[in-house]
Amino acid sequence: TFESLGYPAGKEYYIRLHMNGEYLGLFAVLEQPDSRFLDRSRLNRNGNLYKAVAAREEHFNESNVRSGYEKKTNENDDFSDLVAFLNQLHTTPGPELVEWFSRRVDEDRMIDYQVGQILIANTDYFHKNHYLYHDTATGRWMPLLWDLDLTFGKSWSATDGGVLHDRLR
Repeated sequence: TFESLGYPAGKEYYIRLHMNGEYLGLFAVLEQPDSRFLDRSRLNRNGNLYKAVAAREEHFNESNVRSGYEKKTNENDDFSDLVAFLNQLHTTPGPELVEWFSRRVDEDRMIDYQVGQILIANTDYFHKNHYLYHDTATGRWMPLLWDLDLTFGKSWSATDGGVLHDRLR
């Protein structure tokens, strides 16, 4: 879905694993978003790549952002670009937001990302299970895909075994 939209997506393939002649199963292998992924996707490898693990809607300072995001490139640098982006996103007045957004976000890729999420019925990407990529050469941001296990109607349920249940919505 996403690749057909021209959106950067991790490569995946399946392997059939045998050990000492014993079949152990069929496994999925998924490319990790990192500097090699950025190169293959023709994105600026010097950009900052952040994995959202528990992003929250609250005052964004370095400490809060570090608890909600993991930096996957330029790991020795601070999170100041992400802190500024999130604070500006949440504090820019409504009438100015469209203009702010058009200067700081790759609009075409953001639209493709949202269209793809709708097409696969992903309900688990808002506060985690995605990456934010900052192209430091252009100053623009874009989300990147990650963790698509709750798609096509699958949902997480605390009472029915987490993601290991068969109930579809």
